[in-house]
Amino acid sequence: DRLKIKVPSIVFRPNAADFNGLDAGTLGNNAKVIKRIAQILNRFKDYSILIEGHANSEGKIGGYSEASIASEETKELLPLSTGRADLVKKLLSDNGVDPKRLSTNGMGSSAPVVDFKDAQNRWKNRRVEFILIKSQAASSGQ
Repeated sequence: DRLKIKVPSIVFRPNAADFNGLDAGTLGNNAKVIKRIAQILNRFKDYSILIEGHANSEGKIGGYSEASIASEETKELLPLSTGRADLVKKLLSDNGVDPKRLSTNGMGSSAPVVDFKDAQNRWKNRRVEFILIKSQAASSGQ
């Protein structure tokens, strides 16, 4: 009753929950990807959608102390990843997805897809994922 869609092709600025200042090609691709995701999500009307935001940890990249990493997670990364999810929620709503079906959650740096020390690919950790959750009425056959 749950489906997960991972979309690494929505590109965010480092340390930001927006697309400001990205090149025109990246902006165009982001718009195209979000529009396509909205079309797909609208085919699954019986599902609510949880949008999870993710981020990179400078502390984990730099090998900082556990206390410093915990502070970064709480003060910076959870709000940042929540902001990314909230931005995508707004854009999906702007593209026709019923906002009542959408919720968000910031995951901080808790679930990386690539190692934080992989400088060439760690941008992939700045992402959102979509969890589709079948509604109770639909899953019970009502």
